[in-house]
Amino acid sequence: MADLNATVLAVTQAIRDRSQPLRGLYLQQIKDAKRDQPRREQLSCGNLAHGFAACGTEDKQRLKLMQSSNIAMVTAYNDMLSAHQPYETYPNQIKQALSAIGCTGQIAAGVPAMCDGVTQGRPGMELSLMSRDLIAQCTALGLSHEMFDGLLALGVCDKIVPGLLMGALSFGHLPTIFVPAGPMPSGLPNKEKQRIRQQFARGEIPREALLEAESASYHSAGTCTFYGTANSNQVMLEAMGLQLPGSSFINPEDPLRQLLTQAAAEQVTRITALGSDYRPIGAVVDERSIVNAVVALLASGGSTPAHHPFDRHCARCGTHPELVGFCRFVLGGAAFVQHLSQWRRRCESFSCGRRHRLFVPGTLNPRLDACRCAGGLGCGFFRLYPGTLRARWRFALAASTHRVA
Repeated sequence: MADLNATVLAVTQAIRDRSQPLRGLYLQQIKDAKRDQPRREQLSCGNLAHGFAACGTEDKQRLKLMQSSNIAMVTAYNDMLSAHQPYETYPNQIKQALSAIGCTGQIAAGVPAMCDGVTQGRPGMELSLMSRDLIAQCTALGLSHEMFDGLLALGVCDKIVPGLLMGALSFGHLPTIFVPAGPMPSGLPNKEKQRIRQQFARGEIPREALLEAESASYHSAGTCTFYGTANSNQVMLEAMGLQLPGSSFINPEDPLRQLLTQAAAEQVTRITALGSDYRPIGAVVDERSIVNAVVALLASGGSTPAHHPFDRHCARCGTHPELVGFCRFVLGGAAFVQHLSQWRRRCESFSCGRRHRLFVPGTLNPRLDACRCAGGLGCGFFRLYPGTLRARWRFALAASTHRVA
């Protein structure tokens, strides 16, 4: 096994040393909150009855027995934003998948979702950054009922993922998996869109022609087709081990999308405190997974704003936040990061189509592992997701209507 890259090792160790007092307190909180039985067992009969009053008879019986997991869903669904419109059907998909293995699921909270693409240049954009903290608060409020053994976070985009992550880390004893909705298929190429915008700015074409071009670019459900903050978030989540490998860039309409959603529901039940493979989010998100995310962001040429919330993430899990900027600066000059970046430079432009459905597992992961990036992603992928998932992934890929180029 190759040695850890010296630069990565130095940065990771510096973060670990500087964070030790705060990190120790945070891990102790997780330990204190962990129970081998569902926390809802501590609720009074009246509290518990309120918690499952709206459930069906079968789910009520399962919740009474305290022998199986009850999974929280926090969703950013709304049908105005393309990135979050697909989440309309996710809760029922997840509940069916959980029921098939004898578990239950409940929507713990709904959180707001804003899109800078809609509010850009308008007064509403002033609320965008504020919404991140509101999402974190809404997530924590939903989880505070102590009814849950794990969390599935349904959200993508700029402020939604950071807010969901901050809220989840406030309940660090709960295993958490993020469930993406996928990008819209590629539309009008970015260069063509830029050309038309320039024509409009010069007064050469009418507004109707510009709107037609924009509509051809942003044309269906899913995240935007370019590699902006929303899609950078997905890459970073995969690198941190918080999202199923290879799940970021599967289009919403692809049959593989539903299979991956079902796999996420099944996987989160395997890593709760009720079993033998307990993996709380507070333990998964540490200095190693944070370095993984930074390397993935830098190597893939991701969106710079994607790193901005990391200080908050670090603070929530007891990691010293001031070192994240240092981490980005040092890693940016590391030779192996530059080597990884060659893949990005060879691409003329990012397109969320079939060529990029294996973007992380097919391109970043093997190279990150070869470079021993923070333990070869062992703090995330290979520790959080067992090898049994590979069979499901290959089966699901074979069922896909699209083929990898």
